[in-house]
Amino acid sequence: MDYDYNWRSKIGKKVKNNELTWRISLHAEYVEFLNELNILSEIYNWNIWGGGVNNFAVTLSQRGLNCKSISICLKALDGYKYYACFDKDSNPNNINKNFYNECIGDTMEEALKYVHSFIVENKDSKDIQGERIVVFGGAYDRYPLAYFWALEERDKIIS
Repeated sequence: MDYDYNWRSKIGKKVKNNELTWRISLHAEYVEFLNELNILSEIYNWNIWGGGVNNFAVTLSQRGLNCKSISICLKALDGYKYYACFDKDSNPNNINKNFYNECIGDTMEEALKYVHSFIVENKDSKDIQGERIVVFGGAYDRYPLAYFWALEERDKIIS
């Protein structure tokens, strides 16, 4: 994906017409993050629940006996770095921002690597079959243009 990787450096800076263009890149990155996590959750048969537009959070939870879970959010107060918590609530909208206290990356790629390692380390020995729970939430549903833009940018890199 080749959207504006420097969008974090533009946070709070206004351009013409008082438009905060960095927010488009923020939403695009979050939507792409949800899509990448959905691929991981499908491979390892974990549930995924994306949060709303106000918290940029997502929870992946195990379906087996161990019942492990990891929630990740982009914390605005820290330049939108990725933080994790290991609360058992499957809905990231119910998790207090203060519970996200482990920084897992400055970028989406670093956070994805961390989550992938966590899932592999906590893989349940019994593969529970059946339908996964997949909820993407308001940030995904309300910003389809950011999502489609992100896909177009990714396709430009691939070609």
